[in-house]
Amino acid sequence: KDVNGLVERFISRMDEKIMAHPDDCEAYFWRGVACSWNKKYSQAIADFSKAIEINDSCHFALPYQYRGIIYTYVIGEYEKAYKDYTRAIKLVPELSSKKPGRDSLYNEHTLSQHTLNSLYCERAISQYKLGNYDQAIADANRVLAEENITVTASGRKAYTLVIAGANRRLFEDDITVTEDGRRAYRIRGCAYAKMGEKAKAMSDFNK
Repeated sequence: KDVNGLVERFISRMDEKIMAHPDDCEAYFWRGVACSWNKKYSQAIADFSKAIEINDSCHFALPYQYRGIIYTYVIGEYEKAYKDYTRAIKLVPELSSKKPGRDSLYNEHTLSQHTLNSLYCERAISQYKLGNYDQAIADANRVLAEENITVTASGRKAYTLVIAGANRRLFEDDITVTEDGRRAYRIRGCAYAKMGEKAKAMSDFNK
């Protein structure tokens, strides 16, 4: 199948939707996800930023997360990524109390623990890349403190598209979104290794 062609057609549909409804933050978000898949990163960042601008007062967390992913894995602007993940983390508890809409991103995406686990993993990576190893370990520990890590269809689709589009290599063995705990061990192990705590690092790598 011509995946890129399918994505381009999806982008065209989002273009039409945005032309008809210029304040549709979800159309901007999904166009940003599709642009990420086709490696149109500048456009993706612009779309995520527009979604935030339109709906920031309504607490729309996902564009912060996926813009942060591009900052982390494509551009290497780890401070910006850290700020985006932190903002999204603050929004998730508020989102989890909202009643899902029929056609909303909130309908299928688990906005509580899975979202937080994913965000803490990503923020841990940004902290690791900034050399803040203690903070990276702290975020990894937040994920590992949770026993139940789940994800539903919409959240998995968005996350996988952005990650795959970013051609991500760091922690590539742990790309599966349902394995946030495994990713957290890998991130924490890397941080321990940088801090010279080899025994702890090896223990995490072996889990």
